[in-house]
Amino acid sequence: MSLQSEKKAVRTARLVFGTATIALLVVGVFLCLNDSRYQSGRLLTSAFMAIGCDFPEPIEPDDIFANAWTGMKKMLDPYTLFIPASSYKYIDEEGRGRFEGIGVEITIRDGLITVISPIAGSNAEKVGLRSGDQVISVDSIDVTEMSPTEVVSMIRGPAGSTVLLGIRRPGISKQLDVEVERRQIDLNSVIFSDVVDSIGYIHLTRFSLTTPMEIGNAVNRLIHKGISGLVLDLRGNPGGFMSAAVYVAGLFLPKDKLVLQTKSRREWEEYSVRTTNQGPLVDFPLVILVDRGSASASEIVAGALQDYDRAVIIGDTTFGKGLVQTNLMLEGGNAFRVTISKYYLPSGRLVQRFADSDWAKHLDISRLELNAVYRTEDGREVYGGGGIAPDIAIAPDSINLLATALSYGGYFFRFVVDYRASHHDSIPREVDETIVNLFEQYVLKQGFVAPNP
Repeated sequence: MSLQSEKKAVRTARLVFGTATIALLVVGVFLCLNDSRYQSGRLLTSAFMAIGCDFPEPIEPDDIFANAWTGMKKMLDPYTLFIPASSYKYIDEEGRGRFEGIGVEITIRDGLITVISPIAGSNAEKVGLRSGDQVISVDSIDVTEMSPTEVVSMIRGPAGSTVLLGIRRPGISKQLDVEVERRQIDLNSVIFSDVVDSIGYIHLTRFSLTTPMEIGNAVNRLIHKGISGLVLDLRGNPGGFMSAAVYVAGLFLPKDKLVLQTKSRREWEEYSVRTTNQGPLVDFPLVILVDRGSASASEIVAGALQDYDRAVIIGDTTFGKGLVQTNLMLEGGNAFRVTISKYYLPSGRLVQRFADSDWAKHLDISRLELNAVYRTEDGREVYGGGGIAPDIAIAPDSINLLATALSYGGYFFRFVVDYRASHHDSIPREVDETIVNLFEQYVLKQGFVAPNP
């Protein structure tokens, strides 16, 4: 072929390629313009701009979005969330099992950040922060009128830096100024493990990225002590990373066992997860403790091991969260946590609880899928559509109306804090009649009115 012929061929190829590209773009734009989602998005954007520019009173764009999102949430599941940047970084850090800060567990009391307890071994513990301490200033800035999120973001910071906290402590009239150095804080998944009469016990409180290492270390330690069986306590465990749950389930299963599978609107988001190795505890007798607070990843572990008749599940029916989410990052560090699929246990049953859920009215849910009877590997009947039902049911401790009102009102917490302050940091190990009488006097002085049954 001559040089001129080659050039002509190249020009022809470019022309054809360019024409094809333009055609694809035209088709893409046509499909997009006729997509109902695109059209609805245009309407929403137009309304947003009109309100922002023409409404007689100025309205903050963030407020418009917040109210629009509130409306959208009514038809979505409770796990699809908009997460502002100020909150996302904390959620992400805690999910990974570590963060940089002073190391305290906190709550909100009387509108103020209040210490529940310092994390063991943290710098907060070393400088003497304790239960009931309330933060009223950070680096000499009054924070009593700030939102909890703002205060937390001021307290947290890079490891090695320091923060000056102004503390209000019960029993002391003068403000305490405490300087604390920030450092990396590890949030442990395994908060306790030990052996009693040759039976090992592990209390797992979350499924974070550090869970495989932590529970692996605990298991090795217990095996070294010669355990003959194991109790895995998942009560109150809200879940976390699916990969961590698969690892924990795999400790007790042979190689190549299905742990879970997902189903989605899009085939490429559907997958199955199997064990890759034989677990070190595959032959050990196993009991798993669960309750209403055991959710998500906890239900993967308990449900999969129940399906293989590998564990005896004891406690109350679990929470019932069988939906899978992914985080979509947005501008400015904001994020959407969007539900993308449902997960199913090895028997094929669905864990998600849809009953009495207003948002579920917008979903196409197969009643057969929810009500069908499934069978474990040994043929026992199990059911889907509502958490993991235990093999041995134990009703949760009942709390009467009076105790519930006292608990939600924070009276127990505040009484202990005040008692400690007025008794030279001494707290009795047992509650006797004297303590009960003091508590009664305390709540009456606080103006507490017992609810009518």
